[in-house]
Amino acid sequence: MSEDIRFPFWSPDGRFVAFFAGLALKRVDVADGTTQTVCPLPLPGLPGGTLVHGGTWGPDDVILLGWSNNLYSVPASGGTATPLGRDDSRPGGRRWPEFLPGGRRFLYSLRPEDSGAGAGVYLASLDGGATEKPVQVMPSDYPARYAEPGYLLFVRDGVLLAQRFDADTASLQGTPVTLAPRVAVSPDVNFRSADFSVGGGALVYRTGWSRSRLTWLDRSGKVDSVIGEPDNYVEAELSPDGTRIALEISEGNGLGAIWVMDAVAGTRVPLTRTLDEWEYAPRWSPDGRHIAYSRFADIYSMLADGSGGEVLLARISPFILNFSRQWTPDGRSVVFTKLTGGLFSAPASTNSQPSSLPGSSNSETNARVSPDGRWLAYTSAESGRREVYVRPFGGGARRLISTAGGGQPLWHRKGTELYYQAADGSIMVAAVKGGSTFDVSAARALFSTRPTRDELRQSYSTIDGERFLVRTPDASTPPSISWLVNWRALVEGQR
Repeated sequence: MSEDIRFPFWSPDGRFVAFFAGLALKRVDVADGTTQTVCPLPLPGLPGGTLVHGGTWGPDDVILLGWSNNLYSVPASGGTATPLGRDDSRPGGRRWPEFLPGGRRFLYSLRPEDSGAGAGVYLASLDGGATEKPVQVMPSDYPARYAEPGYLLFVRDGVLLAQRFDADTASLQGTPVTLAPRVAVSPDVNFRSADFSVGGGALVYRTGWSRSRLTWLDRSGKVDSVIGEPDNYVEAELSPDGTRIALEISEGNGLGAIWVMDAVAGTRVPLTRTLDEWEYAPRWSPDGRHIAYSRFADIYSMLADGSGGEVLLARISPFILNFSRQWTPDGRSVVFTKLTGGLFSAPASTNSQPSSLPGSSNSETNARVSPDGRWLAYTSAESGRREVYVRPFGGGARRLISTAGGGQPLWHRKGTELYYQAADGSIMVAAVKGGSTFDVSAARALFSTRPTRDELRQSYSTIDGERFLVRTPDASTPPSISWLVNWRALVEGQR
């Protein structure tokens, strides 16, 4: 049906399933498989799957969707998505909407614009308008789900709980009851989702962590070796000389920290561990001495051996999450992508001011500069699916590299090859002839990996094209799906 389906949800009568695919919200008839586009996503050109935060279908055939830190409504029959009014006294991302019975009031999660107070589950109404003050139901980093006959199900410290909920007064009653001692949650602080769903009298949830291993693959995809211990690896990037690995590892609270691993021994030491903040997207300087990384809306740098303090390279304003992509080959600038799309650079000096790369648009992400500094490889979703392009670094005519969807471009350290991940997960390679003109061969597949829908995360790393460092699933701790059909009786029995 689509190569990029995300966050499906049911219609109230069970006849349709709505889902996000590419840059659109769609619905499919369960009986005959007919698919209809409900609406394009509200901000055309942004990297589709990256900014989606759930949806809910009400009995009045109104759909609410979470997209790019806001909530939108759209008729289920199709139309234009309209932003809901919001309470400006509570700034932050509104996500994971959930209709309550009646279809006019709904729950949603609020993620503040920083790591301060205010995160929680809130109740609002379609009839409230811009002046309505949403009511906080409970403080929480994760969304909650409503279930008849009057319960909220939610996750706290990884434990799945149920508690009586009076929708009329927006108040919780009694004490929470444990339904499952461990439920998987998203390792990404930006999404803050929990893997459970409730409908009718049934509850389904996923247990176990999505742990992975760092695996060396040769050019044919054959396993060369596995390095280090399994963990919640989010990104792994090789140093310029291939001897070390900069890692983003998700902590137990869903926040990330930066580590440095020996690429042979597998030993590792923390570079940053502030514990209450999210540090992510580590990138090596060309000389291998420094690592740049993002923390919420800022980009920092630190010596890779951990000596000295961190240096603030750039403060992104207005506040928005960013993902550092690469240092330029001369080491003078850091290229990054905003969560909302677009390619930018900032001088690698204290408290510098970022600027947009020439010719950049909101549809573009994941830029990589060629080793000679002449060319910019990047991903664009403006055609409706992600594709890899190359254009001069200073701006100019572009060239399409991928043939049937692709993302996550990387250069060979000598600039003689360009790699990317195809929509089906295959790692592709195209031979490049350097110089003042860009001469590239047709891309061919090297080996297959798991497809990824997160264009802002690099799922593989290589410097010479002979060995690839890939995150592979950890078979020793596989996640499992559990089905609980008597959860209401369980709750009543523990009250």
